[in-house]
Amino acid sequence: MKGKTGDYKLTGTVTQTDVPDDVSLQVPVEIRVPGGKPVVKLVRTAEEPVEFTVPVANQGAKAVLDP
Repeated sequence: MKGKTGDYKLTGTVTQTDVPDDVSLQVPVEIRVPGGKPVVKLVRTAEEPVEFTVPVANQGAKAVLDP
């Protein structure tokens, strides 16, 4: 099923462990959608888990860390 960007949303959570509480990094998360080009979203980590949401056009989108 195809649609306009934003018809579907991919939501994920990035959690960092085994680092001091004051460490915050930008982590590249590659969003892969069937039939589309991969898109990289930068997610800033924090001492608590960080949730991100990306609008996507197709079902079946996947998020890949450290592509």
